[in-house]
Amino acid sequence: MKVASGADPRAADVAASSAGETQLSTPWVWLGLANAGDDVSTGDDHRSSNHLRCPCRSRHSDAGQRRCPRIMASFALLLPVLLIGIVPAVTSTSALHVLDDNLRYRDPPNKQTVDSAVAYLQEGQFLDRNDFYLLPHLANKLSRSGSTDKRVLNAIAVALQRHRKRITGYNAKATAMLLQSLARGRIDSPVLFSALGNHALACIAQFNAQGIASTAWAFATVSIEHRALFTAIAGRALAIMTEFKPQDVGNTAWAFATLSIENRELLHALAGRALTIMTEFSAQNVANTAWAFATLSFEDRALFDALGDRALATMTEFNSQGVANTAWAFAKSSIEDRELFDALAGRALMIMGQFSAQGVANTAWAFAKLSFEHSELFDALAGRALAVMIGFSAQNIANTAWAFATLSFENRALFNALGDRALATMTHFNAQSVTNTAWAFATLSIESRALFDALADHAVRLGLGSRGPAQVDQPAERQHPPAGQHRAIRFSSGTLSVTVTMDECLYTTSLYGHDVIAMSDGCDAG
Repeated sequence: MKVASGADPRAADVAASSAGETQLSTPWVWLGLANAGDDVSTGDDHRSSNHLRCPCRSRHSDAGQRRCPRIMASFALLLPVLLIGIVPAVTSTSALHVLDDNLRYRDPPNKQTVDSAVAYLQEGQFLDRNDFYLLPHLANKLSRSGSTDKRVLNAIAVALQRHRKRITGYNAKATAMLLQSLARGRIDSPVLFSALGNHALACIAQFNAQGIASTAWAFATVSIEHRALFTAIAGRALAIMTEFKPQDVGNTAWAFATLSIENRELLHALAGRALTIMTEFSAQNVANTAWAFATLSFEDRALFDALGDRALATMTEFNSQGVANTAWAFAKSSIEDRELFDALAGRALMIMGQFSAQGVANTAWAFAKLSFEHSELFDALAGRALAVMIGFSAQNIANTAWAFATLSFENRALFNALGDRALATMTHFNAQSVTNTAWAFATLSIESRALFDALADHAVRLGLGSRGPAQVDQPAERQHPPAGQHRAIRFSSGTLSVTVTMDECLYTTSLYGHDVIAMSDGCDAG
């Protein structure tokens, strides 16, 4: 409001107050820099004796000048408090925040920044609130970073384990993000995962579909089982199934299958949701879902038909693992889809250089299981197997040998390499690997006396047979054992006779004095 020149401003204030208006005429009083009784000039002459040097045309009070010494003294007393409370908040930045900023512009971050963050996490017994709540986001960035340096993630895990009682302060989103980041970085910390899992269990009702899938995926990736949590995850997933996206379906199914946790109600719901949104599935979603349902032996022909069609539509997106897992899943489920397998073979030939040892073995096993012959593919698989033979496990050896023998693809170079690798990894062979390998070499009449001696010795060590004179049945056609009984593989090497009990049908053959009775159907690839 306007105050007349020469009037007492305090009287005007009282009038304004009584009229319900905001007091705007005595700012110095409100700031504590002038007393209510001070004479505050409102004269129009801005060039009075107190304002000769002031160039502005606003109305001034000389109270501020007359009170200046007292003002400065008060400010001097307040300054240390201001410096203590404000300056550190503005100028102090922890090593974690420096790393966080660094990750915005550098991938991977520079070594000095990483070293500082690791030292801070290792030495600090206390993490302030800002740092503690930064950890999930920082872990997420680090796990997605191109850096192979896992020191910060490891240090974060150690720090969180030290402060695990504070984990309850994280919301569902932060908890899922943290679990996924640690799993992506392959951080092995059962104690921390248990604490995070218990917290997730307590706040499971807050989780959305992505959080559910990420949490399940994290535990499965690091092979840590938390039954109570997975029961709650299944319940929450069923409650919000309509929110699930393709990746949520694939990751959740994959997690339950990886940990061998069977929940038929959940799988049925996931299958239904998958059919509803199948047109949105990526190649990876197709492969993960097919692999999961096949692993858990959940038969749903409608789902697999839809997955097959979607695989054909997205075939150019498949990587080597997707090709191998999809082929394995359909073969494991005994679903013969020639069009799909022809497309998978074509894609495999295009990206054969990407295949791992397990990818080679699983792809070969799948085609052989369904009796799909593809000579060009098997020639390429043989060549790739030779290139990655050092990575072959006992199961890879057995499945590859069995597949090539089943389809009568004889490749001496491959079998010589498989034999040598089998000798180098014999201690890892189980009964299935022993029988499949013996049968494959015998079927193709590939003599390897050293291999058969090693297989026989190892079978005895496994408790699958006994030493003694060789007593081998005469070669026979395919046999079926009596109901409820196991059938046997028996082969002899010199004076050593070995019997291994298995469950499938029998073939018999003879190889250079090594009489072999072996399984006709390959064991499931892993």
